[in-house]
Amino acid sequence: MAIYRFRSLRTRLAFLLLTPVALILFFSGFFGFIYARDIMLAQWEEAATLKLQRAAGIVEMRLLRPIEWMERFHDSGHMMERRFLQNLILQQLRELDGVVGVDLIWSNAAGSPGKQKGPHHSGRGAGMPFHRGRIIGLTKPTFKASEGVETVTIGSSLEDEQGGELGKLQVEMRFDYLMKDIFQWGWWDSEVAYLVDLDGNYVLDTESKADAPTRLEGRSNPFHQEILRQIKQEQFGTLFGQGHPPKNVAGFHRIDYAKWVIVLIAQGDRVLAPIIRYRNYHFIGSFILLVVVIVLIRSNLTRLVGSIRKISSQANQVAKGEYGAPIPSKARDEIGQLTHSFNQMVEGLKERDLIRNTFGRYVDPDFAQRIMARPEARQLGGQRREVIIMMSDIRGFTAMAETLTPESTVTILNRYFARMIHIINQFDGIIVDFIGDAILVFFDPLDGSIQDVATKGIQCAFQMKQDMALVNQALREESLPEFEMGIGLNAGPVVIGNIGSEERAKYGIVGSAVNVTQRIQGQAQGGEVVVADVVYRYVKDLVTIHRTFQAQLKGIQSPVTLHVVNPKHELPAG
Repeated sequence: MAIYRFRSLRTRLAFLLLTPVALILFFSGFFGFIYARDIMLAQWEEAATLKLQRAAGIVEMRLLRPIEWMERFHDSGHMMERRFLQNLILQQLRELDGVVGVDLIWSNAAGSPGKQKGPHHSGRGAGMPFHRGRIIGLTKPTFKASEGVETVTIGSSLEDEQGGELGKLQVEMRFDYLMKDIFQWGWWDSEVAYLVDLDGNYVLDTESKADAPTRLEGRSNPFHQEILRQIKQEQFGTLFGQGHPPKNVAGFHRIDYAKWVIVLIAQGDRVLAPIIRYRNYHFIGSFILLVVVIVLIRSNLTRLVGSIRKISSQANQVAKGEYGAPIPSKARDEIGQLTHSFNQMVEGLKERDLIRNTFGRYVDPDFAQRIMARPEARQLGGQRREVIIMMSDIRGFTAMAETLTPESTVTILNRYFARMIHIINQFDGIIVDFIGDAILVFFDPLDGSIQDVATKGIQCAFQMKQDMALVNQALREESLPEFEMGIGLNAGPVVIGNIGSEERAKYGIVGSAVNVTQRIQGQAQGGEVVVADVVYRYVKDLVTIHRTFQAQLKGIQSPVTLHVVNPKHELPAG
């Protein structure tokens, strides 16, 4: 051990301090790079998914406009005034943006006078009766010489009661109209975009060349072949190629009506360019920092050791959960900065623990920060104001749980709670408690209006009701029983604030309106959303009433008017 004996305190401290500092810098840089790399890849993945979803949504929206009118034409087959109505629908189809032609073709068996085509025809051929119509697909882009543009054709079949074809309705649309916004917005500045069909054949390629292949797999690239395999199995997704960082990253999203897929491919080193620069700068900065530490040790040993001792002592207290007062420091050098950074870190830990202890894990962090910005949110006590209260409960779960194993019961609850908590966070709901399989939530207007949070509350309830289908699908795939949920919403004055003690408090609500909400929820049957009359007055423009009834709720003398409501407009897929 004689080799490790040092002649001076400075040399000993230099070794003992510089060695761990060097190791910390190395491993923090290494693992920091790995962590930051994963974050940046996740950010690219999220951004690519949003781009692709928006692009696919725009194309589908443009396709849906003529499809909606074609469906109306299908519905006219049995109507008495079908000739007038069909001619009107055909005229509307021709006037839609992007439509260059509308063909109505009757077969000879239907006794048709022939074919109606183009906006300048007289409407001859419309008015024939048929049993039903159905959309039969979308063609690939083809060049239409008469218009001088590429077009795609949406076709539908008009059939009799036996399924025999009586005629066809075809709508031609400009391909550049479907795709124009995608290129105008310049989404593909840093990536290469492809539009392919489900077999990997190129429909459009932003880097097309004369000698370029016409299929993804034609490039003899395993990464492209993996993309092709994924687009045949998934609606959307992202892929990372080989290497660290990956050589290529890709994202894709289907356009369902067109049977097309938008594919983005980017180079991994371009996506991760900032973190690669950070890695190089980190090691250069680490070397400089080691030199600075040596100079500081030799020039001001007493102050350095004293400051380190203070930080070390305070760090031990933080590890025990005792944050204490900030470490005083007037120095402006690296030790002063270290002390300042340590104090900021401790303040951050205090803030994090305060949010965690006040709200638990079931409030969106950004929304929690907004609440914590209010002075009363940090103090025990509360304020009285009107809120929207929601309670959901699984129907018959107790009886169902008695027939299941504990593992199956936990699996079902985990599936259910995970999905519902995600939706509640999306609509800024604050989860007060989990009562068995029930969830108690309230929507706080903060500085806004009760009308705004009533809208969020009813939208949250409808989304929870809709996404129960996804929960049941997941349970069905695991051979677990499915179930239904009832939801009740109420509005009323409650006391909002931190409830508990200085050691442990929780942001929640207290008041009779909470008990009333629980009893309203008890009136909901499986799959129903029941709202109090006061809530209905706030959201009546967003809902339709399925039924209205009077209920005698416990603790309330007079019967209460309740409404079973449904969304007025179809919700987007969960």
